[in-house]
Amino acid sequence: MGSRRIRTAVAPFLWVAFLATGVTGLFADALGLERSLLHRYSAYSLLVLTSLHLYLNRRALLSWVRPRRGRLREEKPSPEPSPTVPTRVPWGRRTFLFSLAGAAGGFLLGRWLPLGQPSR
Repeated sequence: MGSRRIRTAVAPFLWVAFLATGVTGLFADALGLERSLLHRYSAYSLLVLTSLHLYLNRRALLSWVRPRRGRLREEKPSPEPSPTVPTRVPWGRRTFLFSLAGAAGGFLLGRWLPLGQPSR
């Protein structure tokens, strides 16, 4: 089984472990459970799957972190854009949709979680 297939198989399990850890953590907090076995095992699986995911994608991650050889050279100044050429908008559709989904999720969690003192 190739590395690409393994990476493709790990990603959905990583999402499931992430969601299970979050949901079981919220339930454990809401019910006042201090030691939830299901939450603990989902967190362990999240840790293992995240480590495997980072290991399998190490080349891509290292290529982002390492400085490129040409990056240190002095770049030529780019000519000013002409007024007829539209410039790129700093926010794309994907960024807007993720921000909207995060805001909606935070709003809904805030409405569903009880107000009061945080549990210890």
